[in-house]
Amino acid sequence: MIGSSAEKIEWIVLNATIVFNEDLFLMCIIENETGLLSNTRKWKVENTLIMFNGHSSNESKYEEQIASDGFMLIIKKLNVEDVNKQYSCSYEFETFTNILLVNGSSYAMYPTDESLKTSKNSTERDLTIYLIFTEVYPMPECNITTQNNDTPISTMLSAKKKLFYEVVVLFNFHLPPSITTDSVQMECKIGHLMIQVPIQESAPCKPKEENKQNVFFVLFVISLGINVFLLPGYLCSKHVRKKCRKLMQSNSYNLMKQEQEAGK
Repeated sequence: MIGSSAEKIEWIVLNATIVFNEDLFLMCIIENETGLLSNTRKWKVENTLIMFNGHSSNESKYEEQIASDGFMLIIKKLNVEDVNKQYSCSYEFETFTNILLVNGSSYAMYPTDESLKTSKNSTERDLTIYLIFTEVYPMPECNITTQNNDTPISTMLSAKKKLFYEVVVLFNFHLPPSITTDSVQMECKIGHLMIQVPIQESAPCKPKEENKQNVFFVLFVISLGINVFLLPGYLCSKHVRKKCRKLMQSNSYNLMKQEQEAGK
C-alpha cells in the first residue's frame, strides 16, 4: 500500500456488499482538497491505466464521477476478472494502491435466469422439485411454502468452484388432500436477498440404463444424509449439465415409483 505524505489520499469501496454482475463504486478520497479537481487524476488496475482525467480506456467497463472530496471509479457489471487485483488512484504526484479483495461475507453472487434452473414433477399426491444453481454465493437457504407453513428443503448438495457455489437442491413432498401442486411455492434466501423461485412443470421420465448407477449412488448418499461436495461438481459441471437434469428427473421418477409400489 502506497500513501501520500502531504495530501492524504486513499480509495475505499462505497458498496455495502460487493455484488457480482452489478456496478461497483471505488471512491478516491483526497484530504484538504478544495478545488475543482482540475489536476491530473488517474486510475490503474495492476500496471494498466484505465482512467485518465475522465477518459476511460473502456467506456463500457469504466466510468469516472467527480465528488466534492475526491473522484470515483465505477466498475460496470463486476465479474471475477475484476477482483483480487491491485487498484491505484493518483492525484497529481500522490498515489494510493490497495487490493480489491473479496472474501468471507463481503461479496455476493445472486442467481440469474441463466444460472438457476428449476423443474417440478408431480403425480396426483406426490411432488418433486429440484433446483440447480450453477453460480451462487453465499449458500442459498430454501423453503417450500404451503398455506403459510414453511417446510425445509430435504436435500442439498454443493461444491465450491473458486468464489461461487454450485448447488443442487432436491425436495420430495407428499401433498395432503387439502393442498394442490399449483399452490406450492418456493423461496430462497441468499445473503440479505429473498427471492421467489418460479417452478416449471415437467413430466417425469424413465431413467436410462446408462444413468442407473449414478441414480442409485445419489439415493444412497441421500439415505445416509452425507454432505458430499465432489458429487455435484461431477454431476453438474458444464459438459454434463444436461445429464444432471435427466439424472435428477430420473431420481424423482424412482422415488415416486417406490412410493407407489409401497402403497400397493
